[in-house]
Amino acid sequence: MIHFYINLIFLLFMPLTALAHPHVFVECTVTIVFDNQGLAGFHNHWVMDRMFSGNMLSSFAPGYDPENLTLRASDVKSIKKGAFDSLKKFNYFHHILIQGNNISELEAQDFNTKATTKGLVYEFFIPLYLNADSNLSKVTMSVYDDSFYTSIRILQFLISESDALDIKHTIGPVKSLTYYMGQVIPEGITFEFKKRPSETDPQTNYSKQPSENKCNNTNEIHPHELNQGWWQTIMLQINDWQAFLKDTMTDFGNEIKKNYWGKSFMLFILFSFLYGVIHALGPGHGKSIVSSYFIARPGSYLSGMLMAFVLSTTHALSGATFALVLKVIFESPVLFSRALPVERVSYALLIAIGLFLLIHAIVEMRKKGNETIPDHSNMKQLFVIAFTTGMIPCPGAAIILTFALSLNIIIAGVTALISMGIGMGLTTSVFAFAAIFSRKTLTSITESSKGFHHMVHGGLSIIGSLVIIMFGIVMFLT
Repeated sequence: MIHFYINLIFLLFMPLTALAHPHVFVECTVTIVFDNQGLAGFHNHWVMDRMFSGNMLSSFAPGYDPENLTLRASDVKSIKKGAFDSLKKFNYFHHILIQGNNISELEAQDFNTKATTKGLVYEFFIPLYLNADSNLSKVTMSVYDDSFYTSIRILQFLISESDALDIKHTIGPVKSLTYYMGQVIPEGITFEFKKRPSETDPQTNYSKQPSENKCNNTNEIHPHELNQGWWQTIMLQINDWQAFLKDTMTDFGNEIKKNYWGKSFMLFILFSFLYGVIHALGPGHGKSIVSSYFIARPGSYLSGMLMAFVLSTTHALSGATFALVLKVIFESPVLFSRALPVERVSYALLIAIGLFLLIHAIVEMRKKGNETIPDHSNMKQLFVIAFTTGMIPCPGAAIILTFALSLNIIIAGVTALISMGIGMGLTTSVFAFAAIFSRKTLTSITESSKGFHHMVHGGLSIIGSLVIIMFGIVMFLT
């Protein structure tokens, strides 16, 4: 029976890889700014990955000079309006607790952007005026996208100190800001400050601009050095691999523009395939649905491979279609984004499909134990679920195609998308095979007892159906 329980635990764990995965990568430095009255706010220095940066520059900066890395004032204004201002509804990815209370509706000031060899840089200030008194004021903050669409790595926290204040701080994982269904604990800073007893307390308000204090206390964060836990460590490593592959593909894309059919063309396609393989390793809806389906329904390895590749290629092609619509019709790139209308429709369809599978499973459970239990998947049902799930556009594919369009290397871009879809299908197939193998093993172990065998078959069918329904509901409401 030990094999039964091992396979059962493995099957139940597999669908827990849902939700989004990163498509944009940002390196961030945050300076906590104090003046003589207390906290003034947070200065941000962001560096976007180069592929995303290229998309922003080609779409919003017509005056950009790539040779000298210079932007005109009108380009800065255009980038702010087209790519930065929309982050306000996400609080600019700032998560701040004052005395344990969440702070929202933040405003950004002093935005500026510049092009560098590392990527597009955002500089901006988030004012948060908090007067100090003789009692400690406690603030906890971090910068992250809780949808995990954007991977933000905090490289440094800097503290701009004031001679009028006593300030102490700690840096590390902040459990009170845990997100992504409890799977990710962000790095953050918690600091306390108060007026020094020797200081007089003039009744003045904060100025609207932060004081130019020297950053006397510098703290660097290296996420892999923090105790993140094994699951988060794996996700961070997958993010690192994706960021590296995207960065390398950016170099190959630029080389293709100079010499279209050189070796960079093949390397661009190869790295797109590798990006697809790694991209599908991270948390994502595809593996969750495929795993859940083959928990709910028996299937062959061929049907598992077909479902995985149909889902993955549809996912990539829908992302390409999304990119073309934005770029060609609306002249807009793929930005920091979350749920799209087509995603809502797809999630609603998944809920309906899950309900159908659940009803079907309950009907089968009510059959007599000696009736034949189907040992194969309904191919029509399989393809409907694969297409429905794949309808959700893949922003990763959209970003790659937008990048290719910006360089006018369309053939390379489309070929790269196909290669990426194959890579995602390969990884997703592994999860399908694992689910099929575990289900087959579980049912074969129980074949000696018809009643138990029938109960296990029906139980797995109900569990898989419920996972699909719950996934659809959670994502529809997110």
